[in-house]
Amino acid sequence: MRNLLIVIITFVSFVSCTKNKGPESVLKSYIENRFSQKIEKSDFTDFFGGELLEEMNTLDNEAIGKLNQVKGQKKKSFKINFRRCDNEKCFLTYTLVFDTTAKAEVNSSGTNEADVRVKVKKIAELRKVEEKWKIFGISDIKTHYDYKTLNK
Repeated sequence: MRNLLIVIITFVSFVSCTKNKGPESVLKSYIENRFSQKIEKSDFTDFFGGELLEEMNTLDNEAIGKLNQVKGQKKKSFKINFRRCDNEKCFLTYTLVFDTTAKAEVNSSGTNEADVRVKVKKIAELRKVEEKWKIFGISDIKTHYDYKTLNK
């Protein structure tokens, strides 16, 4: 009986690890990678497809460096608000909240650094390419900045 339980657990683990990622997990994985590690040009094919992949592959090192500036920021939340999907295409509306710092004009005499909580709402279009979901586009809906000035 115990051996049967071990075999079942092993099988379930194997199947869940080899299962194709759905559109939500591809988008979430991309967001997690953006905030936790440096993204290289070679990573683009894991996440993107179509014209977006072609556009991303034309980025130079300076542009990729700017893309990776988000790595040091603190992601607070990621939530998929709405999904409209069929077997080949999926639109995911999501909200992402993160903290960062920015230069903010506090008064006429100068600027101070300010903590900023950024809340973005976006729509990601994903399509299935060779049985894998890829991001084909990300559109902004709205962005909200909440400045909390620090006297530094």
